[in-house]
Amino acid sequence: MSDLGYLICSPCRVYLALGKPVLRDGGSVDYFHIGPASSPRNPTRPLLNESLWKFLADHTKHPLTIGFDYEAGMEEVEETYTEIGGHAADCGIPFEQYLLDWNGLSLSGFDSATLESLRRPAVRIEHFDTDITPPATAIHVDLPESALKRWRDERDEHPIRAIGVSGTSQSSSLVRNLGLPSPYFLGQIGDIAASRVVLGHFEQLWTENRPVAIELLHSLPRTLAKVRKAGRSLHLALSDLGPGSTDAILTELRNAPSGGIGEPITVFDYPPAAQNTPSAPSWTQRAGAYSWQPRRWPNDPAVAGDLRIWLEGNGHEVFYAIASDVRGADFTGGYLVGAWFMSSDLTGTVLRDMAFFEAVCTEARFTGCDLTDTDLSEANLDRADLTGTSLVRADLLGASAMNAIFRDADLSGAVLRLALLSGASFTNADLTGCNLDRAVLSGANLSGAQVSGTTGSIRGPVIVCKDHRTVVLDGTELAQWFHDQGSTVTVRPPEVPARGSRPWKSEQDELVKIRVMIDWEAYPIWLNTRTGDTSFPVPAEDLLKYATIPGHLIKRIDEWHDQWTALLNWDDPLSTWFPTPEAEEQWWNRGLALTELLAEHFDPRIRIEYSAGESKRVIRAGELDE
Repeated sequence: MSDLGYLICSPCRVYLALGKPVLRDGGSVDYFHIGPASSPRNPTRPLLNESLWKFLADHTKHPLTIGFDYEAGMEEVEETYTEIGGHAADCGIPFEQYLLDWNGLSLSGFDSATLESLRRPAVRIEHFDTDITPPATAIHVDLPESALKRWRDERDEHPIRAIGVSGTSQSSSLVRNLGLPSPYFLGQIGDIAASRVVLGHFEQLWTENRPVAIELLHSLPRTLAKVRKAGRSLHLALSDLGPGSTDAILTELRNAPSGGIGEPITVFDYPPAAQNTPSAPSWTQRAGAYSWQPRRWPNDPAVAGDLRIWLEGNGHEVFYAIASDVRGADFTGGYLVGAWFMSSDLTGTVLRDMAFFEAVCTEARFTGCDLTDTDLSEANLDRADLTGTSLVRADLLGASAMNAIFRDADLSGAVLRLALLSGASFTNADLTGCNLDRAVLSGANLSGAQVSGTTGSIRGPVIVCKDHRTVVLDGTELAQWFHDQGSTVTVRPPEVPARGSRPWKSEQDELVKIRVMIDWEAYPIWLNTRTGDTSFPVPAEDLLKYATIPGHLIKRIDEWHDQWTALLNWDDPLSTWFPTPEAEEQWWNRGLALTELLAEHFDPRIRIEYSAGESKRVIRAGELDE
């Protein structure tokens, strides 16, 4: 029981949260307090107090009551009444919006700058015109295909990130797609290494999870204001909108709180003519169906038929072709974001200039494929065979290709930044001009590979050919090898310390066991400490308290867990199944590999376990008493 108090106007069906009552010795209420004891007292909160006075004025002569959340009838109030000061996503009215245009505000103690900020709208909506010079920061609503193609063509000068937001259950989930270390996506987006961000599948989010979509829209102006204040450029686009959604989305952006934003953020609306530009590519979604068509269909009639059904908007949200024969296809310019091609045969297919990010292609065969200029960011290519494949200028930002085979492949000019490439084979591959910044290449084989012009900072050790011998190099020796090949790559120190050293954070002393596992409505990490009698779940990011773990590894663990929860049958959890046994096996193996990577960051005395489904694996027995 939280014992929260509310000021309620029942006839108007609105309420204002007062906080937890602090009682006198006799049991009567002394005062109300919102938040923990260390947070500011209610009388010192300007927006709360101004809203309270406006609430009293608005409801003069109305029957006002103070109710507590444990009392009868309060469940209806919390679920059906409008909360003043609540989140817009929950049908509340933020304080900033509630105080807009209230004359009483000018008589308050706010300074003139704050008053001006509150009265000024958060956004200024304009029709996009190619003749105008766009500002450094802007929001683009329903970015047309022609503009999206231009953004893709200009990505060398203006790095672009495409993020699918459909199926997002809460705004914090978006941070995992960005690979940021903080759970507060909207507070940290200014740190993203891109000047253009496309939020794809926004129509699905808008239709299926309106509260989260509204929360995101109301937060975007403040996010861009932060970027602008930092002196950076960022244009953020909403794409894949269906007919009729644009006006409603623009309305929500107009309703965004304006406090602290300063000059309104520009929102570009595109006239209908821009949506039908002949030069547009053919891979965005409209009204539940995809307008692009393969240049050549797969030879297998069953796979081709499934793809036709999906393109018509009558299949799953993403395309599934697990353990399928996709040979013979030409998907140039296509849109297969998040598609599943696990264990499928794509030998010789043409996949040029595609939107293929977040695709799940573990153990798929891409031998001899053409993936030139394709966006494979965040894709899962673990144990895939890409022998002889063209990946010229491909974008594999944040992709996972552990133990994949890139033998004789052409990756010249490709982006492998933040990629997980542990154990991958690049024998005789062309990596000329690749961006390898913060890639994990531990155990990768670069024997015979061309690496001139590669840039970034990597982590080894790496297998190379030196003086006609195959050797394992790391640290300064590996850095010198890259230098000798005409590369500027630097090598980060090994993450795993030498035996006998003690570099672990002191916080690890309290840990006894770490288990990576799944459970209904629980986080993926379970901890046992010296002081606790039982294990308890925590988000993966909470492990940063105990160890310096790369953000992309935290993100991968969350993605692995989300993959299972997306399939969870909440009405009957025990009946939850993967689409195929092969899909479940791939998922299980991925979790095992991630747990093994995680173990490298913890004191060898700590027990590490992996548990998923009905299978359990002890990664490291540890030496501490449980």
